[in-house]
Formats: sequence, C-alpha cells, structure tokens
Amino acid sequence: MTDIGKRRATAGTAAKRAKGSGRAAIGAQLLEMARDLESEPMTYAAIQAKYAISRPTAYRLIKDLDSLFGGAVRKDTAEDGQALFSLPMGSSRRFAFFSREEIVVLREAAKHFDTTGRPHDANRMRAMAQAVLTSLPPAQRRAVDVDAASLAEREGIAMRAGPRPLLDPDVVASIRQAILAQKVIEVEYAARIGGGVRTHRLEPHGILFGHRNYLVAFYEGDKTRGAALFALSSIRALRVDKAAFRFRPGFDIDGFARQSFGVWQGDPVDVVWRFAAHRARDVMETHFHATQVKTVLADGSVEVRFRASGQTEMLYHLVTWEESILSIEPEDLRLKYVALLERIRKAIGRD
Repeated sequence: MTDIGKRRATAGTAAKRAKGSGRAAIGAQLLEMARDLESEPMTYAAIQAKYAISRPTAYRLIKDLDSLFGGAVRKDTAEDGQALFSLPMGSSRRFAFFSREEIVVLREAAKHFDTTGRPHDANRMRAMAQAVLTSLPPAQRRAVDVDAASLAEREGIAMRAGPRPLLDPDVVASIRQAILAQKVIEVEYAARIGGGVRTHRLEPHGILFGHRNYLVAFYEGDKTRGAALFALSSIRALRVDKAAFRFRPGFDIDGFARQSFGVWQGDPVDVVWRFAAHRARDVMETHFHATQVKTVLADGSVEVRFRASGQTEMLYHLVTWEESILSIEPEDLRLKYVALLERIRKAIGRD
C-alpha cells in the first residue's frame, strides 16, 4: 500500500485517537465531525455531548467547517427550534492527506515537462499541485506549501536521453529532510572507479535529476571548494546529523545545472556548432542549452552557439548527429570529437 493509501486508511482511527491539544488534534476532530454531519444532522447540544466540548468551541468548529468547505454547511431548524447542522455526502473527501514530498513531485513533473517542450502538460501538473493544496485545511496548506516550495527551489532537472538508474526513496527522503532542516548529512560513498567506500560529511544544497541522479553538496565547513556532485546510486548509507549549516549565499540549483551540458560541471567554454541544411528543421526543434542562440546561414545550414561546461557529454551528443555536423568550435572540442570517432572506429575493427 502506498503512503497515501496508508494515510487514508488510517484517517478514521487517527481522528479518534487524536484527543490531545494542537493543530493535529483539531484537524482530526474536524474530520470526524465532517463525517458525522454527512451521516446525520446535529445540533450544538449534540456536538457538545459527542465531542465533550464547550458551547463556544462547538460554535468555532462549525464556523471552521463552514469556512473549510466553502459555505457548504447546511443550517436548518429542528422541531424544538434548535439550529441543526449537516454537510452534503462526500464533503469529507476534501480532507486529502498529501505530504510536502508528494506535492513537490507534482511540481518537479511540471518542470520536467517545461524542459521537454510540453508547456500544456506542465500547466496541468501545476494545476494538479494547486488542487491538492486547495483540498487541505488552511493551516496545513500554508505549512505544506512553504515546505514544498523550499524543496522545489533545491531540486533541478538536468536532461539527457538514456537509461535512468533506480532511486532509493529512503535516500532521497533523507536528503530532502536534511535540506528542509538545513542539517549536515554523513554519507558512506562508493567511488565510481575502484569501488572504495569513504565517509563524507556534507551540507546538502539540492538534488539533480537527469541521466544520472546526483546530490549537490558542499563539504562541511569547507569554504575553498565549490559544490560537488555525488551520484545517488553510489551512496551506500546516509545519516542526517544534528549539526546545522546555512545555505551558501547566492547558490541556485537551476543556475548550477544550466552551467553544464548535462550534469558534469567544469570550466564553461563558448561553443559553436554548424549543422547541414538538410537537418535544419531538426536543429531548430532541438533544445541544446539554456543559453543557446541559433542562426540560419545563407546556405541553409544552422549555427548554434552557447556557453557551457560538460564537454564529454557534448561529444556523446554530437555523435548522434552523424555526418550532419559540419564544424565544431572550440578547436579543442573538435579534436576530442575526432579522437572519439577514431576510438570507435578502432573498437569495431573496420573503416
């Protein structure tokens, strides 16, 4: 059963258990009252007796219910002249139990659709996220919205075609918890080459989802090095520590992701690629980079300019254009491309 299903299945018993003080208990009481008023009308006196509350509290709860359900609480008059309250059947379904993680997933999906040229689907996902928020009680809505917005600011999307490695949901959940609380994490990390496992204490600043999925973090207390990438699939264990940290001023996850062609970071270079005229339409429909500038030249070929790091991933992408790539700048990148083609030719053993 999913987390959502578990929460919905236990909502009824949770409402009856929550007899303490605070917003959780009040929310559970409102949920139980909404279900009761769907079943049968109740007077103030009946509400007082059932929930062992005072008359003023009964007034306030009815007022809160009416506000929550947009004025849907019906007020009739009983035979003895007392006010009689009820709710239309199905009203309590508006109590949706969604977490901040579930809402941020909807927002991440919207960002994904934006980056893949599907703005209408992106708008639908945002509308879904807003509908979920609207279904929550006001106090919970504000708290969840703030946390979801905070997570969304710390999670970017770096897109590249290819297989996606499996994600450990517990690792992602722990990282999100640490980001929200601004807590240091201690990770046991396996090196990609050699496989040796080392322990690092890190200040998590975000997550990058893409061809591979990465934690973006600074080493604890280290002011000399910039943000580092840690493949989520290489994290063998993760613990959220009690030690707190502050986000580095000016760090922006989307800006960090846009620096590179793909995920890997490095020194950015000014790139100029020219593609043959017969692929002009494909070039114009392809999103190469956030800083791209495209120019159709006199012979129908298309020149693409952008500034980014990640030359290795650029090389792999250029191979997919086959003979239609006519020129590559800078010269260092062109030479690396030629060398890559030569290695491929030698590997397959034919010209």
